Amino acid sequence: MRRENVVLIGAGSVVFTAGLIADFIADGGAWELRLVDVDAEKLETAHRLATRMIAAKGAPIALRRATQHRDALPGADAVVTTLDVGGRPAWEQDIRIPREHGMYWAVSDTTTPGGLSRSLRIIPPLVSIARDMAALCPSAILFNYCNPMAAIVRAVARETETAVLGLCHGIPNAKRYLAGFLDLDERRCDCVGVGFNHFVWLLEFRVDGRDGYPLIRARNEDLKKRGQMPGNDPDNPLAWELFETFGLFPASRDRHITEFFPHFFPAGRHYGKTLGIDRFSFEQCLRGNARRYAQMQRMAAGETDLPAALFHEVEGQHEQLVCLLRALRQPQPQTYHATMPNTGSIAGLRQELCLECPIAFSERAIEPVPIPVLPAGIKACIEKAFLTADLIVEAALERDRSKFVQALVVDGCCASVARAGTLADALIAAQKTHLPGW
Repeated sequence: MRRENVVLIGAGSVVFTAGLIADFIADGGAWELRLVDVDAEKLETAHRLATRMIAAKGAPIALRRATQHRDALPGADAVVTTLDVGGRPAWEQDIRIPREHGMYWAVSDTTTPGGLSRSLRIIPPLVSIARDMAALCPSAILFNYCNPMAAIVRAVARETETAVLGLCHGIPNAKRYLAGFLDLDERRCDCVGVGFNHFVWLLEFRVDGRDGYPLIRARNEDLKKRGQMPGNDPDNPLAWELFETFGLFPASRDRHITEFFPHFFPAGRHYGKTLGIDRFSFEQCLRGNARRYAQMQRMAAGETDLPAALFHEVEGQHEQLVCLLRALRQPQPQTYHATMPNTGSIAGLRQELCLECPIAFSERAIEPVPIPVLPAGIKACIEKAFLTADLIVEAALERDRSKFVQALVVDGCCASVARAGTLADALIAAQKTHLPGW
């Protein structure tokens, strides 16, 4: 069998790249992996680390590298995007400029002012990559890991003919979390989720093939009798309040879902703490990322041994890319969650919505699993999130300030239209280097 060729654009994200390399090694198959990053120094680090990992396991994996993605695309079977335009400095601006306006968030990679600012930077390059794929590897699928996931998938699907899927680990992580809440082995549990990436609702949570939600409700009733809050988790009170209100659990929990309810958290106050400060500290996240990257640099340079944990697999880690690629070569469908345009399989939602949902993958087709009915409240949440995403896609592709302001207004994060305009101008000015054409 010939080697399948996978292009990884944004390979300088060394921690993530190492995880993907570990997954390909564990698969045991013959692959050609083409690492791409415009930062030659980071690309060199990623290539050295990947080379060490492959050699350590004697894996039949060939490596190539390039600083320009067009050089790596010809003949590709799959393209994986993990890039972050502007890197950490740009992300810091997305967090810190809204703070100057009294707005505090933990991540800001999907919505809120910071997430919408990120959209302006990353959507045009992703669409450009998809157009290059149509010319250089037209049969390849684009597997996107970048955020904001739903907006990127929407833009690529709207502007190109390239097949695109968005991959995220939110649902496997939610299964693990709820299994832990019930003190169960997660292998006994299963989930079906539908929604907007980072705001996905678990339509089903099953234990041993049966509805597991009654077990969760019973555990919460016991907690209430003992004077405790549902979930008994101080980091995720909103997730448990939404579960009590809507009857379904939001997979990504408070670090992400708070972004979809900005009116609940004026000045970022989150149940007695402040988002991004002492609740899901942004600065602590940056320090942790820097430590992990420094560790990967030392491994790449051969200064430290490769720990066994580097090759350890966790279900859902690295978004099950290798499993999906294998499923696309098998006759029997296998189901995984991913983000793709709604093709009518989810009743009552417009077809242009890009939803994270269960999808059956096989050599014959990539088909969303039909979902006949969504509860009205869940449907309303999904559609509102999509309206903001659709506006920011137009703003990014048209380089249109007024639509950026509209997206900020619809998002609900700003106290007035004037504040939205002021914030838009501040973010555009700060990110000007990464916004050609603005």
